[in-house]
Amino acid sequence: MPKKNCPNCHKPLTLIAVIFSVNPARIPCRYCKHAIKIHTPYAIAALTVTIFVSIGLLLFMTINNISQLLVWPTLLAAGGLLEILYFYLIHQGTIKSNLVDTSDSSPDNTLQ
Repeated sequence: MPKKNCPNCHKPLTLIAVIFSVNPARIPCRYCKHAIKIHTPYAIAALTVTIFVSIGLLLFMTINNISQLLVWPTLLAAGGLLEILYFYLIHQGTIKSNLVDTSDSSPDNTLQ
């Protein structure tokens, strides 16, 4: 898998940064707070999928008379899984962003 890093500090994007980001199109780097910009159509698509999955789960649970005690844990678990998937797709490069690809290791420039 290619290594995708922050364009400012070159540290890797973290799952924590994605989870705690308020705006899915602008994720602040956990290390330098530089905005990692996700291309807007991908962010909108991710948000739309999340909304439809949530509504679908609510409808399924309502139609099948599933206990109200299970609604919030189920929605939180589904949201967590979708966040992990979003992070994976960003990190893999499937979702376009301004992250820098550092998979090509350049020769070490340290003095010997």
